[in-house]
Amino acid sequence: MRYLVSILALCLLTTAAQAERNKDRPRILVLVNACETETFQFIVQHSPAPEKWNTAGWFTLSPGERIAPQKNGRDLLHRDNATLAVYAENPSGTQGIRGDHRITYKGDTVKARFVTRFIRGKYVEFWLRCD
Repeated sequence: MRYLVSILALCLLTTAAQAERNKDRPRILVLVNACETETFQFIVQHSPAPEKWNTAGWFTLSPGERIAPQKNGRDLLHRDNATLAVYAENPSGTQGIRGDHRITYKGDTVKARFVTRFIRGKYVEFWLRCD
């Protein structure tokens, strides 16, 4: 009997762990300007659900600032397995993140880069570094 209970408990724990690893789980997007000397403006292309892509921006972050950006009063969500595209520039246009992925936001077309992001609990974070 004890053996049967152990197997049942193991099955339940495994199922819960698999549900937690849902690759399409949306998390709250967080942007971090880890640059200590520059302010940056961001545009992001994120995916809150399968086959759904949204673009939001111009979010201004001062040096060291961390925000959970919102659009229409709602947090931006991004899925675990989706690629996040980011465009960032400082006010003088001399530093930033640029790539080959074209995104358009409010009439501005920019070339964003697919970036590495970090999953932390209910958040998915992107950190801009100036080094």
